[in-house]
Amino acid sequence: MSCGRDSRSRSGQRPRSWAPSTGPGTWSSGAPSICQHQEASNSLTKSGYAVASSPNGSGIVAAIGSAPTNSANTDQVMNNGLFTDALNSVKADRLLRTMFVGSAGGAQVGLFGGGGGSGVAYDVLSPSDRAGVGYSSFNLGAGAQAGGGLLVGAMVRQPRQLNTSTQVWSFGAALVGLGASVSVLMDSDNLDLVGFTLNLGGGFGASSSIGWGSIWLT
Repeated sequence: MSCGRDSRSRSGQRPRSWAPSTGPGTWSSGAPSICQHQEASNSLTKSGYAVASSPNGSGIVAAIGSAPTNSANTDQVMNNGLFTDALNSVKADRLLRTMFVGSAGGAQVGLFGGGGGSGVAYDVLSPSDRAGVGYSSFNLGAGAQAGGGLLVGAMVRQPRQLNTSTQVWSFGAALVGLGASVSVLMDSDNLDLVGFTLNLGGGFGASSSIGWGSIWLT
C-alpha cells in the first residue's frame, strides 16, 4: 500500500490507498494510522489472499462465513503456514497487539450504507488468549462498495479490551497489487486507533466513507 498522495499504481492511476476528506478529524487521524502500519496491512493482505486461494481456501472461507466467531474455523487461517508472514509482521509492529480473522458483511450504495463484520481476535503474544468480536457502522460517503468476504485485520488493544464506540473510515485500496476494502476503526471519544480490518473477498470500488458504530465482545 502506498501512503503518498502522489504515488501511482502500475496502470499510472493513483491507488485507492487514500481518500478525500470526508470528515476532518476522521481523515487526519485515520490516514496516518493506517500508513503507520503499512507493512502489517500489506502482509495481512498478501497472506490472507494466499490462504483464500489455496486448494482448501474456499472451504476455509465458507466455514468462517457460516460461523465467524467459532475459533475452530478461524484457526484454519491463523494456523495455516501461508499466514505465517502476516502473524510475524503484526508481531514485529510494536503498536499492534491483536490479530483478527472473520467474515465481512454490509454494503454501501450511494450515500448511505452500513458495514462491519465478526470474527475472532487473537493476542499475538499468546494466541490462546482470544475472544469473539463483532463490529458495525452506519456509513455516510459516496460510491458503491460491496461487503462480504474473508476479513483479516489487526488491533492495538488486547482481545478482551475490544469494546467501545467507534468512528470508522472505509475506502477501497490496492495493497501489494491486490484489491481490498479497508476499514480503520478509531475510538469515538478521542479518535485513537483501535485497529483496522481488510475485506479480501467482497470486492472494492471507488468508495470512501466515514461511519459511526461500535465494536463489542460476542
